Amino acid sequence: MNLYTLSKLVLSGSLAFTLAACGGGGGGNNGGSATAPNVSGVVAVGAPAAGATIAFRCASGSVANATTLANGRFSVLIPAANLPCVARASGGTRTGSTITSNLHTVIQAAGTANITPLTDLVTALAAQAAGDDLASEVELL
Repeated sequence: MNLYTLSKLVLSGSLAFTLAACGGGGGGNNGGSATAPNVSGVVAVGAPAAGATIAFRCASGSVANATTLANGRFSVLIPAANLPCVARASGGTRTGSTITSNLHTVIQAAGTANITPLTDLVTALAAQAAGDDLASEVELL
């Protein structure tokens, strides 16, 4: 990923991060660790997505994974040097029904990063605006 593409990701991801943080839980701190911040949030499609698998692909090339709990919550440690990241939630169930579509979001910094149809839309628009490099990063997830 070149610097131009990364700067587009950061700029367009700022909007996604702002929207993803809407409706998040309480503040709290990330344990004071500068190298491994905690990223947490909820995957929801009208209701929490239980058992969804979340894949994180970061600008540094690193990857991480998490699985949501019954209440849709997830938490993962991602070193600060690896951010920003694109996350994809896939699978899981909500109110007894299997979720068949993937949802995405851009994670700029430690904190709350919810993954919803709205963040998926914003991420898709950002990928389209950023061009092929970001779009291929999202597709790789």
